[in-house]
Amino acid sequence: MKIKFNILFIVTLILFTARSLYSQHPDYSHLFNELVNRHQQIINLHTFFQKLYPVAIVDNGYFFIFDYDSTQQAYSLIKKTELPFDMPRNIAASFPLSEYNARAACIIGSGIIEKDDIVITIFHEFMHCAQMENDEQKLKSTLNIYKRAAAKNNYMWEITHNFPYSDTLFITYYSSFLNGLKENDSLKILNARKKLRAHLSQENYEYMCWQEWKEGFARYIENVLRKIFSLSTNDTGKDLPFDRITFYYGGDRFMRYIEQHKPDILNHPNDLFTTIFYLDLPE
Repeated sequence: MKIKFNILFIVTLILFTARSLYSQHPDYSHLFNELVNRHQQIINLHTFFQKLYPVAIVDNGYFFIFDYDSTQQAYSLIKKTELPFDMPRNIAASFPLSEYNARAACIIGSGIIEKDDIVITIFHEFMHCAQMENDEQKLKSTLNIYKRAAAKNNYMWEITHNFPYSDTLFITYYSSFLNGLKENDSLKILNARKKLRAHLSQENYEYMCWQEWKEGFARYIENVLRKIFSLSTNDTGKDLPFDRITFYYGGDRFMRYIEQHKPDILNHPNDLFTTIFYLDLPE
């Protein structure tokens, strides 16, 4: 009788804990239902869409960590945990989540959940999760800028690097590059890239190419999805003054140009980076 009572008590405690966990967060079911439904429509668009990633929602000082259950074909709450540091309510990011076995995850602030394009934003971040699980680390390890940052334990270098965005020649050459992409002018594109490589320091050139590869690819996919779902194109970064977001825009446009000449290359991240970095393009 005592054994039966103990088992009953344990089961009741588990159910109560689960029910308590779910009752302590807002209802995000509409978000995840839309995410799963949209994913079914685009699953064959790119190899990176073969997998759905964890989503951690930042709300009121906590992470609410959800993950996809393929048996239920739905997202479910895995855990609620305090934030490791303050995060803005409008955050949209991706990084290995130490609170969830260092899994690559999308981080979304509760302040942007109601935006019309929130699912597109999540898919953008999923592209970064896929990059993390594929060639990103191998590619980074070849870059001097990454090696120097790693030696200093500078994990924010991708955001904080002091790139010379206001340099007159950089503005001239990168503007020419963007114009070449707009005009689909191969000669102008190649000449501008050669001038950029000759003018920029090694680390600045690496940084430019890295951002075009990483953020440009995610922006490219984002805009493909925006077209599919009848949303306006995201062209943020196209105007002066130039900043880090300029490389999102330039990378997106560069992807479109490269795909014309190498249609399957966007499924091969390593080859794509090589093409961007070494000007491996048709004359």
